[in-house]
Amino acid sequence: MDKKTTSIFFSIDKNVSNSEESIKAAVSLSKKCACELTYVYTSESLDILGANLEDGARNFKMKYFSDIKQVNSSQGLWKGLAEESLKYDCNLVVLGATPIKSSLFGGGMAGAVGSFESAILFIGDKSTWTEPRYILMPLDSQSETRQKFFRVSELAQMYRSTVQVLGICQSNDSEEKTYVHTYSFQGKNYMEERKIKADIKEVTSKNCAQTVLEESQNMSNHWVSAVSNTEGAFKTSAFQKVAESSTVPVLIMPFKEIAGAGGVGY
Repeated sequence: MDKKTTSIFFSIDKNVSNSEESIKAAVSLSKKCACELTYVYTSESLDILGANLEDGARNFKMKYFSDIKQVNSSQGLWKGLAEESLKYDCNLVVLGATPIKSSLFGGGMAGAVGSFESAILFIGDKSTWTEPRYILMPLDSQSETRQKFFRVSELAQMYRSTVQVLGICQSNDSEEKTYVHTYSFQGKNYMEERKIKADIKEVTSKNCAQTVLEESQNMSNHWVSAVSNTEGAFKTSAFQKVAESSTVPVLIMPFKEIAGAGGVGY
């Protein structure tokens, strides 16, 4: 069952040059949620509070008007944040990092987010923070892409965002088009039932990533949402490309195998 956000954990790669964007994202979310903000300091994280945590937290509050605490992890950035968020039952994290590259043997972003139980607001090294007036929600013919519905709706309510549903069909196959159309209208109805404004657009495209990125370029003050599933239009390569190329925050729901009716989160 989907849980409401009750805390925000975040961590930032020490090698990124846009760390301020991740800090602003984490602070904004914690204020919107009215919840505790925790920095996970891993072996690969930027040290934002310094050796004296009490002084660091005081300086952080003076600058960002937000309380903060820190937990430490001996693990790397991705695994450390995943483990600590799971340990403390946190279901939304902010991660500022360079996208993990894929190889001939797989891995990449889908593999990196696979250890997370929480949703991830990913701030890539090309990304700029913005409070979203819109959230782009792409859907294909695979039911797993609906796993984003709950978290997108929660954050759209917080920021009073409009959800732009983007149904993407890879071919002119009538069955595929039926599924895309059905899931797209389920997404729109899901939002409207929760008093969230939603628009819908359906397209046919063999290049999912390019379609999402082009749609994103035509929007302002927005996020892109994604599920890291490995089949359909949003198979690993498309998810990888969007994560690597997006200049806006990407809200990622790690794909989960869930058996039974309603298991996709709708």
